[in-house]
Amino acid sequence: MSTDTALNTDRTFPLRFALPREFVPVDLTAEPAERAEKLHRRLVESLPQLTDEQKLHVLMANQYVVGRMLAEGVLYAATFLGRSDHDPTALTTAQFIV
Repeated sequence: MSTDTALNTDRTFPLRFALPREFVPVDLTAEPAERAEKLHRRLVESLPQLTDEQKLHVLMANQYVVGRMLAEGVLYAATFLGRSDHDPTALTTAQFIV
């Protein structure tokens, strides 16, 4: 199943794309604390075996990346969090940005 998202602002042309359902849109308008809380809930629900240190690392890296995206003028972002197929003990992430 995929998500079909339309992006149409005065800064862009109409664009359509589909992402796997595992990608979750990043709310670029949310306050940093709100984004961190939402990501923390996702980590606890989908990857409960992560240590507190691993969760903190993901949260801090995400806050940095989102800050850079905002500074660069990113219009849309979605994130994937999961286990690596190559090493099931490792976390893997991916981001899609426009």
